[in-house]
Amino acid sequence: MKIWLRVVLVLCTSAASHAALAAEYPAPTEADFIVRNFQFGTGEMLPELKLHYRTIGTPRRDAAGVVRNAVLILHGTGGSGGGFLNQTFAGGLFGAGQILDATRYFIVLPDGIGHGRSSKPSEGLHARFPKYTYDDMVRAQHALLTDGLRVDHLRLVLGTSMGAMHCWVWGEMYPDFVDALVPLASAPTEIAGRNRVMRTMIMDSITRDPNYRNGEYTEQPRQGLTGAINLLMMMTSSPLQWHKSGPTRDAADEWYENQIKSRLRSVTESRQDHRCRARDQLGRRRREPAGARADGEADAAREARAVYPYSNQRANPRAWHAFAAGGLGQVPRTVSERKRGCTFDSLIDPNR
Repeated sequence: MKIWLRVVLVLCTSAASHAALAAEYPAPTEADFIVRNFQFGTGEMLPELKLHYRTIGTPRRDAAGVVRNAVLILHGTGGSGGGFLNQTFAGGLFGAGQILDATRYFIVLPDGIGHGRSSKPSEGLHARFPKYTYDDMVRAQHALLTDGLRVDHLRLVLGTSMGAMHCWVWGEMYPDFVDALVPLASAPTEIAGRNRVMRTMIMDSITRDPNYRNGEYTEQPRQGLTGAINLLMMMTSSPLQWHKSGPTRDAADEWYENQIKSRLRSVTESRQDHRCRARDQLGRRRREPAGARADGEADAAREARAVYPYSNQRANPRAWHAFAAGGLGQVPRTVSERKRGCTFDSLIDPNR
């Protein structure tokens, strides 16, 4: 249990400490895993659910054949597993002799449903994409591990923000599968109060834009996106840092104007980059022999037609109290309290 407490301590150190700890780590391997006929909690079903993932290291089994060194790391809303591959995080954890030394541990970094390069509404179904919960996302992660990677046990699940909420769900849904949980920046309870209201404001800002067209828009609903960006900036802001960025009236006005322009441009450019990548991929497959391109051609065609709707997914984070049940390394066998909650899982799909 001490090693996982050390993980928390390392992650809570200052940026300067991270820089000092930064080290090289083995190159990750990337791949896709397809879950066939994945059924969501709503009863909806996808014939193929694609989960993109990265792994670092090698799984190791004990005498009974059980994997004992696997670590699952889960990203937050709008992110991807690749977001952890930087010197601040991976450089401070995955290097030789570090807490999650990738020569000792098998590290799995998946993209959640609706995120990164995993299946998402923007690939063709748009607002018709099945509504999914945290339960669905965790079940998909479990399928990736057991059926895709042949991992039958986790030493640790670590997550940030939404990924931390997944930690709580992992502990309830698969208590015998994981030894320890490290949820960072989350609480095991429903999203309510100002937190929930601000998220509702963001959702409504986009979906009520006339150009949204129930998710079937052909260009970005800029008015709705601007409103969403305004609220996101407030949700993630620091008054002191904002004052440093705009210490005078004119400087603050200029800084805000530049922020809106750059963030809107980032959404548009990311959309264009995604389309170009999809077209290039489709072109390569068309030049391949028919048998070699058969498996992926349909997905590539959908990507080439992709637009970027907002998906108002609802979540059901199962609340349970691991710390009260005996500490970080212990997973309770029963759940004394369940609180239903709602959140959005992919705000505007800006990076796809």
